[in-house]
Amino acid sequence: MEITRHPTWAALYGEITLQEFINRFIPAIKLKTDVNEDVKKSFFIVEKLLIHSYYEYQFLDIAYAKALHIFE
Repeated sequence: MEITRHPTWAALYGEITLQEFINRFIPAIKLKTDVNEDVKKSFFIVEKLLIHSYYEYQFLDIAYAKALHIFE
């Protein structure tokens, strides 16, 4: 199996590289130093899911759902 950019991103934004995708669409998650380590780790997973949505578009929904779950 070859991992390639999901066609949705090409349809929406043309020829966009992974680095361009990260720079344009992945928000910088900045948490205060006193935030619980488990919360920090959870948001790190959200960030990774967002990055991987470049290859699997459905990861975008999972990342948003996880972020909302963390806020609860």
